[in-house]
Amino acid sequence: MTEEDLPIQLPQIPEVPFSYLTTGVLPVGQRLVHYIESVLRAKVPDDYRVNCERLDEIREQLRNQHGLQDEQLHLYADYVTLITGLTQDFDISESGAKVQFQWEKTKLNLVDFDVCCMGYNVVVGLLKIASRISLNSDSNLRTMINAINPARAICNKILELHREDFSSAVAHDKIIALSGFLEAFWVHATICMSIFAHKNALLVAKLAKLLSTLYAKTSPAMNDLALYFNVLASIKMSENSMANKEYGIAIAYGNQAISLVPQPANKKAKQSPAAAILAPLVDPFRPKLETTIDDNRRIYFEAVPSVEEVPACKAPPFAGKYKWESDFQVEPYNSTVSINVKENITKRHENFIEQIQNASADIAEARSLVPEQLENEMHQMISDLYAKRTLCREKTEAIANILGQRAQVISQRYPNAFGQFNQLRPIVDQAAQTDLFFETQYGKAKSLLQSMKDHSAILAQSQDTMNILAKQAQDAATEAIEASKSTDMTSVLKANTKFTTTFDQIAAQLNPLFVQIRNSTTAIRAEAERNVKPYQAEIQTVRGGFGQGIQCYTNLLQQLTNLQNQISNC
Repeated sequence: MTEEDLPIQLPQIPEVPFSYLTTGVLPVGQRLVHYIESVLRAKVPDDYRVNCERLDEIREQLRNQHGLQDEQLHLYADYVTLITGLTQDFDISESGAKVQFQWEKTKLNLVDFDVCCMGYNVVVGLLKIASRISLNSDSNLRTMINAINPARAICNKILELHREDFSSAVAHDKIIALSGFLEAFWVHATICMSIFAHKNALLVAKLAKLLSTLYAKTSPAMNDLALYFNVLASIKMSENSMANKEYGIAIAYGNQAISLVPQPANKKAKQSPAAAILAPLVDPFRPKLETTIDDNRRIYFEAVPSVEEVPACKAPPFAGKYKWESDFQVEPYNSTVSINVKENITKRHENFIEQIQNASADIAEARSLVPEQLENEMHQMISDLYAKRTLCREKTEAIANILGQRAQVISQRYPNAFGQFNQLRPIVDQAAQTDLFFETQYGKAKSLLQSMKDHSAILAQSQDTMNILAKQAQDAATEAIEASKSTDMTSVLKANTKFTTTFDQIAAQLNPLFVQIRNSTTAIRAEAERNVKPYQAEIQTVRGGFGQGIQCYTNLLQQLTNLQNQISNC
């Protein structure tokens, strides 16, 4: 598809109002190699030396060539991976490797500072490339998106890394502003892609509304573009309403679009720049709108809301983040020295975790044999039974008091009240006696599970203890592995000794705990084999008895309540 085929000639993405940061030559890799050989008097592994050389090559390339092409987009991610990995074990301050980064007039011995400023330049370069790409073909749009995508990822990265002391070189607000342009350019490109793909007018309208909002936030210089896409949103909402045969709304959106176009103060006044930009968009739309207005006047007779009454076009939220990764692998300098220590720590910790997991699985399996859900259901049923029985007794006592206080009046108005009460009152006591029978039976049933419950409680406590020990082991392993990264082998060996001592202490607590867990899980399995089925059989009978009791009290409550209501009115 060519530009002539496009139904709308959209404005180009604007040039970004950002300049590049300046920095000088800094052979970071060379200084690291010199520091290792001359100061630490240690051997530099071949792969480490090669990576240092590659680091210096990439830094120079990024320093001199801000606008990366498609095939070069990996360079910044490679640079971050290299400089982070190669420097992580060393002191790069002036008392160490003397790696001081200067951007503008700010000097800092911080890798994140260099990564942040270099990333800023790369993003600015990518956006400058994007602004020079013509929006006249699908392939051009994909090239533009390929530039914006990594720029968004890098911008997210440098926002995370930025610190207050970087601000004299690049202010945080400046990166935020850059991010705002990125979001706007991304939506701008998405609108173009949507038009190429003949997406529906409603989608384009919502994206245009979002883009109008984004451009309005970036800079006053973008106000004309913000207005353009606001008008486009109204036009597309009008076209969408026309397609849906909502002619009144379509006319209202169309009127809204026309009303947004700046008008000259008088006929002799020159057309404003904004009006000139809008003319190719609005002029082809006017005949459509006029035709719709005429058709509505002659045929449809739909009410046309005023501009103020037009439903707002809601912009969708800006969505999605792009992640970037480097395929570059960097082995830190000391990794070959401390690898055995790391492996020993990792292996012992993994064995420990496996033991904990096996014991936890045994605990979970054994405790699942205790019919706790059935027990909980019975507790709830007993609670309901007691509550209803208490209410019945309270009702009985209240009715007895009323009958005693108003006996003469009640006997005249409701002569059957005393007889009815005398029938209901004994039933409450009889029901309570029946409850007692089933409560006794329930107590016997529960006794079948008591040993299992005791062992289950022991296992729960054992699990809590294991969790604490597992956390201690995890902390010890993490601390030891972190310490093993040091270039000071004395520190590495001390860390390994501390780890071994800690794990020996944890093992001394775990071994008797494992014995206790084994004994309790064995006991629960044996008890479950003997007693769970008899318990379940007893519970079925008890459940039936309690259920009848609850129903009995429910019926009694209804009758007692009715009686109380009758005599209370005397």
